[in-house]
Amino acid sequence: MLDNLRNIENFGIDLKLDTEEAEIFYCETLRQWFMDEKRYVTVSVTDREFELEKDGELIGVVYVFDSVLRLKPIQDDPYEALIDMLEFVAHHHKTTINTYNYLNENEEVSNDILRFMSEYGKSEESVEAESEEASVCGALVEVEVDVVLLRPDASSL
Repeated sequence: MLDNLRNIENFGIDLKLDTEEAEIFYCETLRQWFMDEKRYVTVSVTDREFELEKDGELIGVVYVFDSVLRLKPIQDDPYEALIDMLEFVAHHHKTTINTYNYLNENEEVSNDILRFMSEYGKSEESVEAESEEASVCGALVEVEVDVVLLRPDASSL
C-alpha cells in the first residue's frame, strides 16, 4: 500500500472550480482548516499551494491546479494527511464553494470583510508592538481575538 501512496500525486480530486480566484479561495480555506482543526503547520508556497508539516516533519505539498486538488508526498507515509484532506472535501467542500459564491456575488459584504480583516491586521500589529514594549518593562501582555464569520441562511444562497 505504501508504494501506491508514493504515487498519490498522480491522482487528484476534481473540485469543479470555475476560476483561478475560486482555486485560491479554496486552497486558503483548506490551509487554514489544516492549521486550525488538525494542528498542522502550513507554509504557503504560492496562492494555490502550501506545505504541510506535523510534529516537526515535512509531510507533503498540497496544491490546486486546473481545479484538481492534489497531495505531493515528501514523507514516505502521507496517509494521515491524505485522510485529513479527504475529510475536508467530504465535510466542507460544499460550504466552501457556497461561501466563495456568496462573497463573489455580494461584493459589498466582501469589501466589508476585507476592510475588517485589514483593520484587524493593523490592530494586531499595534498589539504586538505594545506587547514588546510591555515585555521590555518586565510585564507581558497577551491579547487574543477570535474572528467569526457567520454564514447566511442556506435558503438565501
